[in-house]
Amino acid sequence: MGQHVLNFSINTDYATPEKDTVVELHMALSIPFGDLQKLQNWLQCNDWTSARQYLTSNYPEHRKCLEDWMAGSEARSLEREKHKLMVAA
Repeated sequence: MGQHVLNFSINTDYATPEKDTVVELHMALSIPFGDLQKLQNWLQCNDWTSARQYLTSNYPEHRKCLEDWMAGSEARSLEREKHKLMVAA
């Protein structure tokens, strides 16, 4: 359940609002179709440095936001991988 505004949404699970209330921010950045596979490969291989450099060099006006967002995404991705390894062990 939530309220949606272009590129911004607020969602909550009313059964557990103290745990599951979030604000989602969305940013659409255009990239050449030819670069799509390159970017997907970097993210699939956890090559966050290359993905970060690509996006921040193409969108220097959003550098700080992209660096912060990607650092958080990288940390969550690494935590997810650690959890998978612990479960598999």
